[in-house]
Amino acid sequence: MRFPDLRERLADAQDEARKVLGERLSPTDADAAGAVQLALIVGVMMQHLVAPDRAPGAEKIVRGLEALAGGKA
Repeated sequence: MRFPDLRERLADAQDEARKVLGERLSPTDADAAGAVQLALIVGVMMQHLVAPDRAPGAEKIVRGLEALAGGKA
């Protein structure tokens, strides 16, 4: 990245996002929960930016999470 100050600010924002998301999602492992949730958000967002017509919708995302968790909750 050409702008080290921007990189640092973005990294700080990601740290804060992981922390806040994690605290809201898991009382037992907030760090891991926040990291996975942020990865999911950023990944889906990137897919929508690159190819909105090919990006997964909410239904597919829920089905995928259920499949990863070993079936419906």
